[in-house]
Amino acid sequence: DVCSSDLRLDRLLDDVLTLSRVQRTTQPDSDVSSGEIVEDVIRQLEPRIRETQAEIHIAPPLPVLRADRRWATQAVQNLVSNALKYTREGVPPEIDIAGYRGPEGVGLVVADRGMGVPDAYAERIFGLFQRAVSRNIEGTGAGLAIVRRVAERHGGRAWVRPRDGGGSEFIITFGPGTAA
Repeated sequence: DVCSSDLRLDRLLDDVLTLSRVQRTTQPDSDVSSGEIVEDVIRQLEPRIRETQAEIHIAPPLPVLRADRRWATQAVQNLVSNALKYTREGVPPEIDIAGYRGPEGVGLVVADRGMGVPDAYAERIFGLFQRAVSRNIEGTGAGLAIVRRVAERHGGRAWVRPRDGGGSEFIITFGPGTAA
């Protein structure tokens, strides 16, 4: 139907513009509470969380990031939004959010109990318009490309690994973070 394909094209163009803006406007120069970012994201996604009957667990303490708050929020929102979308049929989403500290930097882990990501796709899904599933799930296929671009603009990384017991863990880091 023409209306829905127009809407999809609009979303696609918005996502491509977002990618371009991340490239040009990221200012990773302030300390940001990732706890506040997660609270903002949960608030923004509240209708979807209710609709899917998702359970979200946050494991404090969440780290302080050296990041551009707007872009860090966008990236975390994309990860949580995906965890709400890519679920096992008939099973409410179960999402755990925790801090991450490693050689790749300081950031967050967004873990789900969804379908998981086959190893062959673990890198590819971060490319523009790439997906690991063929199932008809709304979105443009640009969400993880935006996540990766945000991480890289902050001197960090974004990747996925299998979660023990099923599902995936998406990790985003924002460079070295702060001493706090």
